[in-house]
Amino acid sequence: MALAGLAYLVRDWRKLSIIMGAPAILFVLGWFLSPESVRWFLVKGRTEKAEEVLHKVAEFNKKPIPQEPLQNYEKQRLGDFRDLFSSRAMTHKTLVSWYCWFVNGMVYYGVSFSSPTVGGNMYLNFFITSTIALVAYPALAWGCNRFGRKKTICCGLFFSAIGAFGSVVITLFDDGKSQGILVGKIIFSLCIAKFFIVFAFDGFYVYSAELFPTVIRNIGMGTSTSAARVGSFLSPYIVFSRRIHPLLRLASWD
Repeated sequence: MALAGLAYLVRDWRKLSIIMGAPAILFVLGWFLSPESVRWFLVKGRTEKAEEVLHKVAEFNKKPIPQEPLQNYEKQRLGDFRDLFSSRAMTHKTLVSWYCWFVNGMVYYGVSFSSPTVGGNMYLNFFITSTIALVAYPALAWGCNRFGRKKTICCGLFFSAIGAFGSVVITLFDDGKSQGILVGKIIFSLCIAKFFIVFAFDGFYVYSAELFPTVIRNIGMGTSTSAARVGSFLSPYIVFSRRIHPLLRLASWD
C-alpha cells in the first residue's frame, strides 16, 4: 500500500528500490539483540547458555524460573533435507506444501502486478488492490479460529480463482462502450482475488509450520517458502504474457 504512494512520488525504480530496502538495514541489529534459541543451545550441549537465556526471559517477564533441570538434547539427531521424504506420508506433506506455496506466491504477486496493467491510473489500481489486504488479515484470523486452517485456506484458494476467472469473463463479454467501467470491473475482480489469496498465502504460514515435526520444521518451512519465491518471480512473466494474448495473464491465475 505504501509502495503505491512512494512509486507515485519517486518514479525512478532504482531510487525507489533503495528507499524501500534501506530500512531493512535496521534488522541487522537483531543479530545482536535477539537471543539464540534455547533448544538450539541444548542440542549443541551448551546448557549454561540455555539457562542464561531462560533467566533473562524470566527476569524480563517478572516470572519465577522453574527449578527442574533442563532436558539434554545433545544426543538427539538433527533433521536434514532427507527427512522431508523419510516416509510416504511425509513425502506427500512435503510435495503438497511445496506446490501450495508455489501457487500462492505466483497468484499473490501476479494479482498485485496485474493491477497496474489493466488500464487507468496504475498507482491507484495498485493502491486499491493492496488496501484490500487490511481487511483480509483480521478476516483470516477470524476464519482460522472459527473454521480451522484447512477449510479457510481451501476457501481462499477457491474464491481467489473465482475472482481471477471473473476478470477473464468481464474482459470477454465487455461491450466496449466504456473503458473506465471495464477497468473498474476488472479491479473489483482482482480485489476479490487478492482478498482471498491473502487467506491462503498467510494462512499457509501457520498451517505449514504445523505439518512438519520440530526437528525438520525449519527445513520444511525454508524449502516451502523457496517454492513460493519461484512462483513469485515467475508471476511478472505471466503478467507480460498479455503481449501474446490479453486474456492469457488473467487465465493463468486460475
